[in-house]
Amino acid sequence: NKDIKNLFTVEEGNVLMEVDYSQAELRTIAYLSGDEYMKSVYQKGSDLHDEVAKEFFGPDFTDEQRTFVKSINFGIPYGISAYSLADDLDIPEAEAQQYIDEWFAEKPKVKEFIEEYKAKPARGEILETPLGRKRRFGAITSKNKWLVEREAINFPVQSVASDMTLLSAVRLNPKLDGLAKIVNLVHDSIVIEVPEENLMEVAELTKKTMEETPEIYLDDLDVPFTADVEVGQSWGKLEELAI
Repeated sequence: NKDIKNLFTVEEGNVLMEVDYSQAELRTIAYLSGDEYMKSVYQKGSDLHDEVAKEFFGPDFTDEQRTFVKSINFGIPYGISAYSLADDLDIPEAEAQQYIDEWFAEKPKVKEFIEEYKAKPARGEILETPLGRKRRFGAITSKNKWLVEREAINFPVQSVASDMTLLSAVRLNPKLDGLAKIVNLVHDSIVIEVPEENLMEVAELTKKTMEETPEIYLDDLDVPFTADVEVGQSWGKLEELAI
């Protein structure tokens, strides 16, 4: 909520900086699934939303169509149904199913990854992330099956994205001594209060640290994790900083 975020301000002479991983969950899915399409998009420095929008609507897609695609990109990998997607996008259910089918047709290993993780709880398997976090599920019933399956897919993806942020903060904090201070962590972003004169130094240091962290901790990583920087006087009014 931007109204709440606007309550977080800084002292005069300082700025608030938020550095977050770009499409962290989707990059994590590309890494965990090994899907060639998704990996190639990120390896060449492209944007998944743009690439899928081109597939669906051609190279001259509109901003509205890109926003439409974002809902699909973020929903489908977590097992969103045609019914839910149709409701979210206000389109017929048959059309939503067509989008889902087209999406997976280009990304078959993502579908394999999803089906594998959906099946693990029913087999009584313990889920484990690349960094060793584990999750166990209890009894599965007809009422909770759908929720358990979604959580099983969500668990490794959200965990990796979050752990990369936590590890980045651990690595970054001593480097910021005397330059700036970390004031918050929000899933896949680090929020820092920094004196204006240290702005570029801290921005470059934070971005570099966050982008290096996955390379250090994720084995055989072949998907780049990039970080974006935004700055402003309040948390709710940040603007992109080009680096």
